[in-house]
Amino acid sequence: YISSSKIRSAVLSGDMSVANSCLGAPFELTGTVVIGLQNGRKIGFPTANIQLDHAQKLIPKVGIYAVEVVLNPQETYFGMLYIGFRNGLDGLEKRIEVNIFDFDREIYGEEVQIFMHAFIRDDQDVKSLTDLIPLLQNDKKNVVEFFAKQNFVA
Repeated sequence: YISSSKIRSAVLSGDMSVANSCLGAPFELTGTVVIGLQNGRKIGFPTANIQLDHAQKLIPKVGIYAVEVVLNPQETYFGMLYIGFRNGLDGLEKRIEVNIFDFDREIYGEEVQIFMHAFIRDDQDVKSLTDLIPLLQNDKKNVVEFFAKQNFVA
């Protein structure tokens, strides 16, 4: 059976396979790229910080996700999305930021669509940006492997 409460529950628990199966399409977040602290670019993982279009949008649980990012109808990329509080760094407010693979362009102010395919891992506390690097390298490897197994083409 499919119900809105089943979909909400799946999204809130990070079970994107159930949510996407019920929806018939990947769960989507849309928003505008805004300026962040630019810490990601200091360690080789630049992120686009997303301000959601709808303040009441259901946001999946904190963690790392395998995503497709669409900048316009002709530009689709793979990436890894972070939802969380940057535990151990600044931890002030919930952030949504995406590292877009094989991408190097300023997109501040642009609208993005993010299609969420899979939960990769829970958020972890880190003591420094340097401690984050091996985690992100492993996350990227896992995301690339996920899309390869699914035979996705960006």
